[in-house]
Amino acid sequence: MKRLIVSFILLVMVSIGAMASSPTDSVSRGNVNVVIGGQENEADVERAFKDNVPRDKSVAGMPHFAIVGKNKRFYLGIGANFKASGSFDFGDDMPSSIDFVPSAITPSTPGNRAQTRFSAQASSIYLNFIAMPDNPNKTGLFFAGYFRGENYGFKMQHFYIKYRGLKFGYTHSAFTDNDAVPFTIDEQGASGQVSFKTVNLMWTQPLGKGFSATLGLDAPSIDMAGDSATFVSVNQRVPAIPLWVQYSNDLAHVRLSGMMRVLQYRDMIAQCNRNLMGWGAQLTASCRPLPRLSIYAGAVYGQGIGNYVQDSSGWQLDVVGDSEDLSQAYALPIWSCHAGLEWNISEKLQANLLYSRVNCLYDNRMSVSDATYKSGQYATANLLYKVTNFVKLGVEYNWGSRQSYGRQIDHANRVQCLFSVEI
Repeated sequence: MKRLIVSFILLVMVSIGAMASSPTDSVSRGNVNVVIGGQENEADVERAFKDNVPRDKSVAGMPHFAIVGKNKRFYLGIGANFKASGSFDFGDDMPSSIDFVPSAITPSTPGNRAQTRFSAQASSIYLNFIAMPDNPNKTGLFFAGYFRGENYGFKMQHFYIKYRGLKFGYTHSAFTDNDAVPFTIDEQGASGQVSFKTVNLMWTQPLGKGFSATLGLDAPSIDMAGDSATFVSVNQRVPAIPLWVQYSNDLAHVRLSGMMRVLQYRDMIAQCNRNLMGWGAQLTASCRPLPRLSIYAGAVYGQGIGNYVQDSSGWQLDVVGDSEDLSQAYALPIWSCHAGLEWNISEKLQANLLYSRVNCLYDNRMSVSDATYKSGQYATANLLYKVTNFVKLGVEYNWGSRQSYGRQIDHANRVQCLFSVEI
């Protein structure tokens, strides 16, 4: 079996390398063609669309075709991205066919240590709309949805409006820095990256000389387990407050981010609500030391931010109980980090490497079961080939490990291929 896997990887890489060496007519990525309206405005339309797209490498939001309204009153682009993947998993079990999530690894059962799956759930449809593009009151609206619901049901991916420095809607929190990670075929990406979508409001202000700052409000939320006899979660009252300060130029960016959130739960013994302060501090950066090489890195530490870190999100790790006083709870400390490389071998061929880790810092006062997630590691390597401006192929290897509080360690592996068409 191992020989078969190795042979498969080599075959795909050789095939991509052969395509890279052959001439192919293509248009540079990002070109927008105006099909209705003044074609002389194509460069302006492209800049406006690019400014309105979410900073998310997994989202296709730059339409190739656009409509320009009379007297340039609006720009409209509607696009779609057909994204199909085929994966071969081996080792312990990974539930999702498109997200490689180390915290979700479960021990495989006898006879089930490998499987092949195909999916097109990550395919998306998006709308990029700019009103009054030449006016100081320029307003942008962006919508994207994909097919990640049950039986390929359609779900919202991003939906927001931008006016000057304000952005409001459903998208990533301001505590997320998507410019600090390389591209992965795996839809989740770096397990230790802070990446959280919610309804939020953020205001960004340029400060001059490459500096800028953002202040945000995230809809309040909590992800915690409870015991109806001792403590339970309640409706949250106070929005979370993310903020960052960033320096950026054409070759690099460095961002220092912070987060404050109030986590409220019900003490069932004392019959009163109690508040915990959650907070986080994050440093992220990217740079291009060579024309074709980019480096990415990030690290975060905080308490009560489990739902904001990808690998610990959804596992009820914002707040955990006290082993002695059952009515008390603690905001769980977590740290995570990631580092990656992007190498543009040629105009058509790109390679990416990424490693990430998450650690939950339990101590003796905290009450959790042996099966509770404690730490995870994630590594990936991929090779991407741009056939044309519309078509992209790729191959990727993912590895992940999960350690529980009871010290059980599980490992999973995945080899997957990508076929992507953007229109």
